[in-house]
Amino acid sequence: MENKNTRLRRLVYILLTVLFLLGCLTSCGGAGQKKEQEGATEAVDSVVKMPTYDPKGKYTGFWDIDEDGDPDEALARGCYVVDHSELIGGREAWETFLAKAEKGENAFLRIAIKLYPDQVDGDGIAPEGTMFYDDLYYYEGKYYFFTYNGAGDIRSGGPYTYLRKLEGMSGNPKRENDFYVLTDSLELTYRDVEWSFLSSNLDTVTKIPFQWLGFTVYMKIAEEAEE
Repeated sequence: MENKNTRLRRLVYILLTVLFLLGCLTSCGGAGQKKEQEGATEAVDSVVKMPTYDPKGKYTGFWDIDEDGDPDEALARGCYVVDHSELIGGREAWETFLAKAEKGENAFLRIAIKLYPDQVDGDGIAPEGTMFYDDLYYYEGKYYFFTYNGAGDIRSGGPYTYLRKLEGMSGNPKRENDFYVLTDSLELTYRDVEWSFLSSNLDTVTKIPFQWLGFTVYMKIAEEAEE
């Protein structure tokens, strides 16, 4: 049974993730954006290739997505899948990605998140049951991250040097928490990231660029639900 604090934390996680999916938090890593291959339309297959872009610098990897996708089908394709704020599978795919990157091997992970009307604002950011997607790459020593927000908008981030897990204490009462981020800095702290979520300009006090991997909060939600 969820207590009041757990429910509140869940709502905060969901709110932050919705903002993240709509691109509001990608400004934290805007300085790291990079345009690569022109005219590339090749999709990622079992052999991880470099992220591809069209002549205008727009990422082309989402050409095969299904906006009305079924979470179970996405799970069968090896995605990290969230349905209505619940992580239904893909933790192993995330752990495999981390393990490969740790060994310096090219890796790819697709995240599929299905949100419903009660999880977006009243303006109707996306139609009911729209699937949001993220693509996360580790390619030749660099991390890349792309977001499709269900309204035709694609955001790009990278390359970044590090994928870091920043740990700290948050909430009232204080509890252990963590943020997974992409960054080029080893000086970025948990407090920097937490402050960016509280500030009006979504920037860190230290002005260190980073990209928050918002989909990882669903693992935290699942862990708390098991407590």
